[in-house]
Amino acid sequence: MEAQNQLRASFTSGDIAGSQQLLDQLGARAYRTQDQVLLNLELGTLHYFNGNHAESKAYFISAEEEIDRLFGISVERNLRAFLVNDGELEYQGEDYEDVMINLFNALSAIHLGDLEAATVEARRASFKLENLSIRYDGLVETLSRSDTTSTDTSPGWGRGSTNIQASPFGHFLSYVIFSRQGREDNARIEFDRFQRTFSRNFPGQRFIESSRGTTAAVQGRGAPEAGNVLLLGFGGQAPSKVSNELRIYSNDLRTYIKYAVPSLRQHPTSIQRVEAVINGTQTVSMPLLDDFATTAESVFQVRRPIIITRAIIRSTLKHVANRAGQRAAASEFGEGGRILARLVGTIATELTEVADLRSWQTMPGRVHGQTVHLPPGTHEIKIRYFDRTNRIIHELVQHVDISPDNKLQIAETFFPG
Repeated sequence: MEAQNQLRASFTSGDIAGSQQLLDQLGARAYRTQDQVLLNLELGTLHYFNGNHAESKAYFISAEEEIDRLFGISVERNLRAFLVNDGELEYQGEDYEDVMINLFNALSAIHLGDLEAATVEARRASFKLENLSIRYDGLVETLSRSDTTSTDTSPGWGRGSTNIQASPFGHFLSYVIFSRQGREDNARIEFDRFQRTFSRNFPGQRFIESSRGTTAAVQGRGAPEAGNVLLLGFGGQAPSKVSNELRIYSNDLRTYIKYAVPSLRQHPTSIQRVEAVINGTQTVSMPLLDDFATTAESVFQVRRPIIITRAIIRSTLKHVANRAGQRAAASEFGEGGRILARLVGTIATELTEVADLRSWQTMPGRVHGQTVHLPPGTHEIKIRYFDRTNRIIHELVQHVDISPDNKLQIAETFFPG
Protein backbone atom coordinates (compact mmCIF):
# COMPACT_ATOMS: atom_id res chain seq x y z
CA MET A 1 0.00 0.00 0.00
CA GLU A 2 2.90 2.34 0.60
CA ALA A 3 3.76 2.30 -3.12
CA GLN A 4 0.13 3.10 -4.00
CA ASN A 5 0.09 6.00 -1.56
CA GLN A 6 3.32 7.38 -3.01
CA LEU A 7 1.98 7.15 -6.53
CA ARG A 8 -1.32 8.85 -5.66
CA ALA A 9 0.52 11.66 -3.85
CA SER A 10 2.79 12.22 -6.85
CA PHE A 11 -0.04 12.09 -9.38
CA THR A 12 -2.34 14.39 -7.45
CA SER A 13 0.46 16.92 -7.17
CA GLY A 14 0.09 17.31 -10.93
CA ASP A 15 3.55 15.94 -11.74
CA ILE A 16 2.57 13.46 -14.44
CA ALA A 17 6.09 12.93 -15.78
CA GLY A 18 7.44 12.53 -12.26
CA SER A 19 4.72 9.99 -11.47
CA GLN A 20 5.76 7.86 -14.43
CA GLN A 21 9.39 8.01 -13.30
CA LEU A 22 8.30 7.00 -9.79
CA LEU A 23 6.33 4.05 -11.14
CA ASP A 24 9.32 2.97 -13.21
CA GLN A 25 11.44 3.09 -10.05
CA LEU A 26 8.94 1.15 -7.97
CA GLY A 27 8.44 -1.50 -10.64
CA ALA A 28 8.53 -5.13 -9.60
CA ARG A 29 9.69 -4.16 -6.12
CA ALA A 30 6.29 -2.73 -5.25
CA TYR A 31 3.97 -4.47 -7.72
CA ARG A 32 3.87 -8.24 -7.38
CA THR A 33 2.85 -10.76 -10.02
CA GLN A 34 -0.71 -10.67 -8.66
CA ASP A 35 -0.76 -6.89 -9.10
CA GLN A 36 -0.20 -6.95 -12.86
CA VAL A 37 -3.65 -5.54 -13.70
CA LEU A 38 -3.07 -2.68 -11.30
CA LEU A 39 0.36 -1.92 -12.72
CA ASN A 40 -1.00 -1.85 -16.27
CA LEU A 41 -3.81 0.50 -15.23
CA GLU A 42 -1.33 2.94 -13.71
CA LEU A 43 1.01 2.72 -16.70
CA GLY A 44 -1.88 3.20 -19.11
CA THR A 45 -3.00 6.41 -17.38
CA LEU A 46 0.46 7.92 -17.06
CA HIS A 47 1.37 7.17 -20.67
CA TYR A 48 -1.96 8.67 -21.77
CA PHE A 49 -1.47 11.98 -19.96
CA ASN A 50 2.15 12.07 -21.10
CA GLY A 51 0.92 11.91 -24.70
CA ASN A 52 2.06 8.34 -25.44
CA HIS A 53 -1.29 7.13 -26.73
CA ALA A 54 -0.20 3.96 -28.53
CA GLU A 55 1.68 2.81 -25.42
CA SER A 56 -1.25 3.75 -23.20
CA LYS A 57 -3.66 1.74 -25.29
CA ALA A 58 -1.37 -1.31 -25.20
CA TYR A 59 -1.18 -1.25 -21.40
CA PHE A 60 -4.93 -0.82 -21.07
CA ILE A 61 -5.62 -3.67 -23.49
CA SER A 62 -3.33 -5.92 -21.43
CA ALA A 63 -5.19 -4.93 -18.27
CA GLU A 64 -8.59 -5.57 -19.88
CA GLU A 65 -7.58 -8.97 -21.18
CA GLU A 66 -6.35 -10.03 -17.74
CA ILE A 67 -9.53 -8.71 -16.09
CA ASP A 68 -11.61 -10.78 -18.53
CA ARG A 69 -9.48 -13.86 -17.83
CA LEU A 70 -9.79 -13.47 -14.07
CA PHE A 71 -13.55 -12.99 -14.24
CA GLY A 72 -13.73 -16.16 -16.29
CA ILE A 73 -12.29 -18.07 -13.32
CA SER A 74 -14.25 -16.07 -10.72
CA VAL A 75 -15.80 -19.12 -9.10
CA GLU A 76 -12.43 -20.77 -8.52
CA ARG A 77 -10.99 -17.43 -7.39
CA ASN A 78 -13.81 -16.74 -4.92
CA LEU A 79 -13.57 -20.21 -3.43
CA ARG A 80 -9.80 -19.85 -3.09
CA ALA A 81 -10.47 -16.69 -1.08
CA PHE A 82 -11.87 -18.93 1.69
CA LEU A 83 -8.30 -20.03 2.33
CA VAL A 84 -6.17 -16.95 1.64
CA ASN A 85 -6.62 -13.24 2.11
CA ASP A 86 -8.11 -11.31 -0.82
CA GLY A 87 -4.93 -9.26 -1.13
CA GLU A 88 -2.98 -12.40 -1.95
CA LEU A 89 -5.15 -13.15 -4.97
CA GLU A 90 -4.61 -11.68 -8.43
CA TYR A 91 -6.11 -8.20 -8.59
CA GLN A 92 -8.98 -8.51 -11.05
CA GLY A 93 -9.87 -4.81 -11.15
CA GLU A 94 -13.13 -3.20 -10.11
CA ASP A 95 -15.96 -2.98 -12.62
CA TYR A 96 -15.75 0.81 -12.77
CA GLU A 97 -12.05 0.48 -13.54
CA ASP A 98 -12.83 -1.94 -16.35
CA VAL A 99 -15.21 0.63 -17.86
CA MET A 100 -12.62 3.42 -17.61
CA ILE A 101 -10.22 1.34 -19.70
CA ASN A 102 -12.56 1.63 -22.69
CA LEU A 103 -13.06 5.37 -22.22
CA PHE A 104 -9.31 5.98 -22.18
CA ASN A 105 -8.84 3.72 -25.19
CA ALA A 106 -11.56 5.60 -27.06
CA LEU A 107 -9.68 8.85 -26.48
CA SER A 108 -6.37 7.29 -27.50
CA ALA A 109 -7.99 6.05 -30.71
CA ILE A 110 -9.15 9.61 -31.49
CA HIS A 111 -5.64 10.90 -30.86
CA LEU A 112 -4.34 8.21 -33.22
CA GLY A 113 -6.92 9.12 -35.89
CA ASP A 114 -8.96 5.91 -35.71
CA LEU A 115 -12.54 7.08 -35.16
CA GLU A 116 -14.07 3.67 -35.83
CA ALA A 117 -11.98 2.09 -33.07
CA ALA A 118 -12.92 5.00 -30.80
CA THR A 119 -16.62 4.32 -31.40
CA VAL A 120 -16.21 0.65 -30.55
CA GLU A 121 -14.42 1.46 -27.28
CA ALA A 122 -17.00 4.08 -26.27
CA ARG A 123 -19.83 1.63 -26.88
CA ARG A 124 -18.04 -1.11 -24.96
CA ALA A 125 -17.99 1.14 -21.88
CA SER A 126 -21.77 1.46 -21.89
CA PHE A 127 -22.26 -2.20 -22.82
CA LYS A 128 -20.33 -3.30 -19.73
CA LEU A 129 -22.46 -1.13 -17.46
CA GLU A 130 -25.71 -2.17 -19.12
CA ASN A 131 -24.88 -5.86 -18.56
CA LEU A 132 -23.31 -5.59 -15.12
CA SER A 133 -26.28 -7.01 -13.21
CA ILE A 134 -26.68 -9.91 -15.64
CA ARG A 135 -23.00 -10.70 -15.35
CA TYR A 136 -23.14 -10.92 -11.56
CA ASP A 137 -26.44 -12.80 -11.50
CA GLY A 138 -24.68 -15.61 -13.34
CA LEU A 139 -21.69 -15.51 -11.00
CA VAL A 140 -23.88 -15.54 -7.87
CA GLU A 141 -25.86 -18.52 -9.14
CA THR A 142 -22.69 -20.48 -9.86
CA LEU A 143 -21.14 -19.60 -6.51
CA SER A 144 -24.26 -20.70 -4.68
CA ARG A 145 -24.08 -24.11 -6.36
CA SER A 146 -20.33 -24.50 -5.81
CA ASP A 147 -20.08 -23.36 -2.18
CA THR A 148 -20.04 -26.45 0.05
CA THR A 149 -19.46 -24.40 3.22
CA SER A 150 -22.92 -22.81 3.23
CA THR A 151 -25.41 -23.64 5.99
CA ASP A 152 -28.84 -22.41 6.92
CA THR A 153 -27.19 -19.66 8.96
CA SER A 154 -24.78 -18.57 6.22
CA PRO A 155 -25.39 -15.14 4.67
CA GLY A 156 -25.83 -16.60 1.20
CA TRP A 157 -24.49 -15.26 -2.06
CA GLY A 158 -26.03 -12.20 -3.66
CA ARG A 159 -25.22 -9.03 -5.51
CA GLY A 160 -26.00 -5.40 -4.90
CA SER A 161 -27.69 -2.93 -7.22
CA THR A 162 -26.76 0.32 -8.95
CA ASN A 163 -28.59 3.08 -10.78
CA ILE A 164 -25.65 3.37 -13.22
CA GLN A 165 -26.77 1.76 -16.47
CA ALA A 166 -24.53 3.36 -19.08
CA SER A 167 -21.61 5.75 -19.51
CA PRO A 168 -22.52 9.40 -20.18
CA PHE A 169 -19.01 10.14 -21.39
CA GLY A 170 -19.10 7.11 -23.68
CA HIS A 171 -22.31 8.37 -25.29
CA PHE A 172 -20.88 11.88 -25.57
CA LEU A 173 -17.79 10.59 -27.37
CA SER A 174 -20.00 8.57 -29.73
CA TYR A 175 -22.04 11.71 -30.42
CA VAL A 176 -18.91 13.71 -31.28
CA ILE A 177 -17.51 10.99 -33.53
CA PHE A 178 -20.77 10.39 -35.42
CA SER A 179 -21.22 14.12 -35.86
CA ARG A 180 -17.72 14.51 -37.31
CA GLN A 181 -18.44 11.63 -39.69
CA GLY A 182 -21.63 13.31 -40.90
CA ARG A 183 -23.86 10.60 -39.46
CA GLU A 184 -26.43 13.05 -38.15
CA ASP A 185 -29.10 10.59 -37.05
CA ASN A 186 -26.59 8.55 -35.06
CA ALA A 187 -25.16 11.72 -33.54
CA ARG A 188 -28.61 12.91 -32.46
CA ILE A 189 -29.42 9.52 -30.90
CA GLU A 190 -26.14 9.39 -28.99
CA PHE A 191 -26.50 12.96 -27.74
CA ASP A 192 -30.01 12.22 -26.48
CA ARG A 193 -28.70 9.07 -24.78
CA PHE A 194 -25.94 11.13 -23.20
CA GLN A 195 -28.40 13.61 -21.72
CA ARG A 196 -30.76 10.90 -20.45
CA THR A 197 -27.92 8.84 -19.00
CA PHE A 198 -26.38 11.84 -17.27
CA SER A 199 -29.70 12.75 -15.66
CA ARG A 200 -30.36 9.17 -14.52
CA ASN A 201 -26.83 8.49 -13.22
CA PHE A 202 -26.41 11.76 -11.36
CA PRO A 203 -29.87 12.93 -10.25
CA GLY A 204 -28.33 15.29 -7.72
CA GLN A 205 -26.27 17.10 -10.34
CA ARG A 206 -27.26 19.39 -13.15
CA PHE A 207 -25.96 19.18 -16.69
CA ILE A 208 -25.08 22.83 -17.19
CA GLU A 209 -26.34 23.97 -20.59
CA SER A 210 -26.60 21.84 -23.68
CA SER A 211 -23.22 20.96 -25.12
CA ARG A 212 -24.89 20.75 -28.49
CA GLY A 213 -26.36 24.25 -28.09
CA THR A 214 -23.05 25.72 -26.96
CA THR A 215 -21.25 24.06 -29.82
CA ALA A 216 -23.76 25.45 -32.26
CA ALA A 217 -23.37 28.92 -30.78
CA VAL A 218 -19.60 28.74 -31.12
CA GLN A 219 -19.97 27.65 -34.73
CA GLY A 220 -22.47 30.40 -35.41
CA ARG A 221 -25.15 28.07 -36.69
CA GLY A 222 -28.03 26.14 -35.22
CA ALA A 223 -27.16 22.68 -36.54
CA PRO A 224 -26.30 20.14 -33.81
CA GLU A 225 -22.90 19.43 -35.31
CA ALA A 226 -19.94 18.84 -33.01
CA GLY A 227 -16.84 20.94 -33.59
CA ASN A 228 -13.47 19.74 -34.79
CA VAL A 229 -11.79 20.24 -31.40
CA LEU A 230 -12.82 18.24 -28.34
CA LEU A 231 -12.00 20.18 -25.17
CA LEU A 232 -11.57 18.03 -22.08
CA GLY A 233 -10.80 19.03 -18.52
CA PHE A 234 -10.16 15.99 -16.33
CA GLY A 235 -10.23 16.68 -12.62
CA GLY A 236 -10.51 15.32 -9.13
CA GLN A 237 -9.43 11.95 -7.84
CA ALA A 238 -10.84 8.47 -8.02
CA PRO A 239 -12.00 7.00 -4.71
CA SER A 240 -9.49 5.12 -2.59
CA LYS A 241 -10.29 2.06 -0.50
CA VAL A 242 -10.42 1.96 3.28
CA SER A 243 -10.88 -0.97 5.61
CA ASN A 244 -14.07 -1.55 7.60
CA GLU A 245 -13.38 -3.93 10.48
CA LEU A 246 -15.70 -5.68 12.93
CA ARG A 247 -14.71 -8.00 15.81
CA ILE A 248 -17.28 -10.24 17.44
CA TYR A 249 -16.10 -11.95 20.65
CA SER A 250 -17.18 -15.35 21.88
CA ASN A 251 -19.18 -15.61 25.09
CA ASP A 252 -16.08 -16.54 27.10
CA LEU A 253 -14.10 -13.71 25.45
CA ARG A 254 -11.35 -16.18 24.59
CA THR A 255 -11.58 -15.79 20.84
CA TYR A 256 -13.21 -13.49 18.34
CA ILE A 257 -14.17 -13.38 14.71
CA LYS A 258 -12.68 -10.52 12.75
CA TYR A 259 -14.32 -9.29 9.56
CA ALA A 260 -12.47 -6.87 7.30
CA VAL A 261 -13.96 -5.61 4.05
CA PRO A 262 -13.15 -2.60 1.86
CA SER A 263 -15.32 0.40 1.15
CA LEU A 264 -14.68 3.40 -1.06
CA ARG A 265 -13.62 6.76 0.32
CA GLN A 266 -14.39 9.77 -1.84
CA HIS A 267 -11.93 12.64 -2.21
CA PRO A 268 -13.90 15.89 -2.44
CA THR A 269 -12.89 18.22 -5.24
CA SER A 270 -12.65 22.00 -5.16
CA ILE A 271 -13.54 22.18 -8.86
CA GLN A 272 -16.85 23.97 -9.44
CA ARG A 273 -16.66 24.73 -13.13
CA VAL A 274 -14.27 24.64 -16.10
CA GLU A 275 -13.95 26.89 -19.13
CA ALA A 276 -11.64 27.33 -22.11
CA VAL A 277 -10.29 30.57 -23.51
CA ILE A 278 -9.44 30.26 -27.20
CA ASN A 279 -6.80 32.51 -28.71
CA GLY A 280 -7.26 34.90 -25.80
CA THR A 281 -10.62 36.15 -27.03
CA GLN A 282 -13.30 33.45 -27.06
CA THR A 283 -14.54 31.89 -23.82
CA VAL A 284 -16.31 28.53 -23.94
CA SER A 285 -17.99 26.82 -21.00
CA MET A 286 -17.01 23.18 -20.39
CA PRO A 287 -19.89 21.53 -18.48
CA LEU A 288 -19.51 18.36 -16.47
CA LEU A 289 -19.81 15.35 -18.78
CA ASP A 290 -19.25 12.49 -16.34
CA ASP A 291 -18.55 11.94 -12.67
CA PHE A 292 -16.33 8.85 -12.54
CA ALA A 293 -15.98 8.96 -8.74
CA THR A 294 -19.75 8.83 -8.20
CA THR A 295 -20.05 6.06 -10.77
CA ALA A 296 -17.33 4.10 -8.96
CA GLU A 297 -19.17 4.33 -5.63
CA SER A 298 -22.43 3.08 -7.11
CA VAL A 299 -20.98 0.34 -9.31
CA PHE A 300 -18.83 -0.97 -6.45
CA GLN A 301 -22.01 -1.78 -4.52
CA VAL A 302 -22.89 -4.50 -7.05
CA ARG A 303 -19.88 -6.64 -6.11
CA ARG A 304 -19.56 -5.65 -2.46
CA PRO A 305 -22.05 -8.25 -1.11
CA ILE A 306 -19.89 -10.97 -2.69
CA ILE A 307 -16.81 -9.55 -0.96
CA ILE A 308 -18.67 -9.47 2.37
CA THR A 309 -19.99 -13.03 2.04
CA ARG A 310 -16.51 -14.26 1.17
CA ALA A 311 -15.04 -12.50 4.22
CA ILE A 312 -17.72 -13.91 6.55
CA ILE A 313 -17.14 -17.48 5.40
CA ARG A 314 -13.35 -17.16 5.55
CA SER A 315 -13.39 -15.56 9.01
CA THR A 316 -15.84 -18.12 10.36
CA LEU A 317 -13.66 -20.99 9.13
CA LYS A 318 -10.63 -19.38 10.80
CA HIS A 319 -12.57 -18.96 14.03
CA VAL A 320 -13.64 -22.61 14.05
CA ALA A 321 -10.06 -23.69 13.39
CA ASN A 322 -8.80 -21.41 16.17
CA ARG A 323 -11.22 -22.86 18.70
CA ALA A 324 -10.36 -26.40 17.66
CA GLY A 325 -6.67 -25.59 18.01
CA GLN A 326 -7.20 -24.26 21.53
CA ARG A 327 -9.08 -27.38 22.58
CA ALA A 328 -6.39 -29.64 21.16
CA ALA A 329 -3.62 -27.63 22.84
CA ALA A 330 -5.46 -27.65 26.17
CA SER A 331 -5.93 -31.42 25.95
CA GLU A 332 -2.25 -31.97 25.19
CA PHE A 333 -0.52 -29.27 27.24
CA GLY A 334 -3.10 -27.99 29.69
CA GLU A 335 -4.13 -24.39 30.30
CA GLY A 336 -0.74 -23.04 29.21
CA GLY A 337 -1.11 -24.75 25.87
CA ARG A 338 -4.58 -23.31 25.39
CA ILE A 339 -3.37 -19.78 26.18
CA LEU A 340 -0.47 -20.12 23.75
CA ALA A 341 -2.76 -21.46 21.01
CA ARG A 342 -5.18 -18.59 21.59
CA LEU A 343 -2.33 -16.08 21.32
CA VAL A 344 -1.07 -17.63 18.08
CA GLY A 345 -4.59 -17.73 16.68
CA THR A 346 -5.24 -14.10 17.57
CA ILE A 347 -2.01 -12.94 15.94
CA ALA A 348 -2.77 -15.00 12.83
CA THR A 349 -6.28 -13.52 12.64
CA GLU A 350 -5.01 -9.95 12.88
CA LEU A 351 -2.26 -10.47 10.32
CA THR A 352 -4.22 -12.43 7.74
CA GLU A 353 -7.75 -11.07 7.93
CA VAL A 354 -7.26 -7.70 6.27
CA ALA A 355 -9.24 -5.93 3.57
CA ASP A 356 -7.86 -5.75 0.04
CA LEU A 357 -7.24 -2.03 -0.44
CA ARG A 358 -5.68 -2.16 -3.89
CA SER A 359 -7.15 0.28 -6.41
CA TRP A 360 -6.31 2.41 -9.45
CA GLN A 361 -4.53 5.43 -7.98
CA THR A 362 -4.16 7.54 -11.14
CA MET A 363 -7.76 7.37 -12.32
CA PRO A 364 -9.34 10.85 -12.56
CA GLY A 365 -12.56 11.60 -10.70
CA ARG A 366 -14.52 13.51 -13.36
CA VAL A 367 -14.36 15.10 -16.78
CA HIS A 368 -15.68 18.40 -18.13
CA GLY A 369 -15.87 18.95 -21.83
CA GLN A 370 -17.10 20.71 -24.93
CA THR A 371 -16.46 20.86 -28.65
CA VAL A 372 -15.63 23.93 -30.73
CA HIS A 373 -15.05 24.52 -34.40
CA LEU A 374 -11.74 26.21 -35.28
CA PRO A 375 -10.33 27.14 -38.70
CA PRO A 376 -7.07 25.64 -40.02
CA GLY A 377 -3.95 26.86 -38.25
CA THR A 378 -2.42 26.82 -34.78
CA HIS A 379 -4.62 27.87 -31.87
CA GLU A 380 -3.93 28.57 -28.22
CA ILE A 381 -6.41 27.03 -25.81
CA LYS A 382 -6.23 27.90 -22.12
CA ILE A 383 -8.29 25.60 -19.92
CA ARG A 384 -9.23 27.10 -16.57
CA TYR A 385 -10.58 25.46 -13.41
CA PHE A 386 -12.64 27.52 -10.95
CA ASP A 387 -13.66 26.90 -7.33
CA ARG A 388 -16.96 27.77 -5.66
CA THR A 389 -15.88 31.38 -5.15
CA ASN A 390 -15.27 31.70 -8.90
CA ARG A 391 -11.53 31.90 -8.28
CA ILE A 392 -9.18 30.37 -10.87
CA ILE A 393 -7.43 27.48 -9.11
CA HIS A 394 -5.62 26.04 -12.11
CA GLU A 395 -5.02 26.86 -15.76
CA LEU A 396 -2.96 25.26 -18.46
CA VAL A 397 -2.29 26.29 -22.04
CA GLN A 398 -2.56 23.81 -24.89
CA HIS A 399 -1.87 24.34 -28.58
CA VAL A 400 -3.73 22.54 -31.34
CA ASP A 401 -2.89 22.46 -35.02
CA ILE A 402 -5.96 22.26 -37.24
CA SER A 403 -5.18 20.72 -40.59
CA PRO A 404 -7.07 21.52 -43.81
CA ASP A 405 -8.70 18.06 -43.68
CA ASN A 406 -10.58 19.19 -40.54
CA LYS A 407 -9.47 16.14 -38.52
CA LEU A 408 -10.89 15.84 -35.00
CA GLN A 409 -8.38 17.05 -32.39
CA ILE A 410 -8.34 16.83 -28.60
CA ALA A 411 -7.11 19.54 -26.23
CA GLU A 412 -7.09 18.24 -22.67
CA THR A 413 -5.73 18.94 -19.22
CA PHE A 414 -5.79 17.30 -15.82
CA PHE A 415 -6.06 18.97 -12.43
CA PRO A 416 -6.41 16.76 -9.33
CA GLY A 417 -7.93 19.54 -7.17
